[in-house]
Amino acid sequence: IKLGKEYNVSTRTVLTYANYSKAIDKLNEEEPDLTQKILNGEIKVPQNQVIRISKLSPKIKNKIQKY
Repeated sequence: IKLGKEYNVSTRTVLTYANYSKAIDKLNEEEPDLTQKILNGEIKVPQNQVIRISKLSPKIKNKIQKY
């Protein structure tokens, strides 16, 4: 709530970005190359999809990276 007020955004927005950040961290541990491609914009992936991808098995994440 404090961050939301400080940056004039809703609590929901703060939570969304927090979840995205956690998903990126998890994805980076398992698939650092894929994470870099997402962060560099080489692969365009919406935030909600990054969160979903981070929950997938490593085998599927590897296939996504090759696609």
